[in-house]
Amino acid sequence: MRGWLALAAAIGTTTIACESVVGDFTQYKALPKDCNPTKATNGAPEFLDCMSSQKCTRMSMGFQCSSGVGSTQRGGTCAQDRECATGLNCVFGHCYAYCEQTGCNDNEVCRPSDATAGGHALGACTPANCNPFNPTDSTAPYVPCSAGIPCHFVDSTFVQCNVVGSKLAEGSCGRSADCGTGLFCIFFDSNGLCKYPCRTSLGNADCATKPKKTCSMTKNGFIVDGVDYGYCN
Repeated sequence: MRGWLALAAAIGTTTIACESVVGDFTQYKALPKDCNPTKATNGAPEFLDCMSSQKCTRMSMGFQCSSGVGSTQRGGTCAQDRECATGLNCVFGHCYAYCEQTGCNDNEVCRPSDATAGGHALGACTPANCNPFNPTDSTAPYVPCSAGIPCHFVDSTFVQCNVVGSKLAEGSCGRSADCGTGLFCIFFDSNGLCKYPCRTSLGNADCATKPKKTCSMTKNGFIVDGVDYGYCN
């Protein structure tokens, strides 16, 4: 009799222990797999394949298949992925293709970005840098711009041939694309202003013909192809 009581007690204890970890887990859902923006259909186990009518779009929970395909072509300005054509995503404010170190067109480079998909770090295929002081310069490492197209700063790491904004020098800006020809956006605390760039290695030479004559270094640095750019201040 004592043996049965002991066994019953043990079973009861075990049942209580099991019940203490059992609960309603239906509120917790596994995160969906990412699709691969560099190749929307590839069969790799870490990626979700998209249908031929869909594109791989960056969303709040990662890269997902979407039917929202835009018409903006490679290099065009954008605010979100769905504005870009098939195979392109909105990166650095322009429609570019994502890449993993390689896979870009001629005269493009795979530039690091903040995006990841399926555990893979992604870059963006952006044009190689042009020379902001001589847009038609074709000497390495620069790529020349077409006649009449300015060489414009995109951010603190690269410049490209593109149509520019309309803001004048000392005008407020959120990015360099807001500024007019020959200007880029420099942030002072939380405020951005359109400024004339200068090459710090040349002292104040680039600012000699500008309203403000001193070449000042930026807070975080603008270094493109080994050239350190400051602003006329």
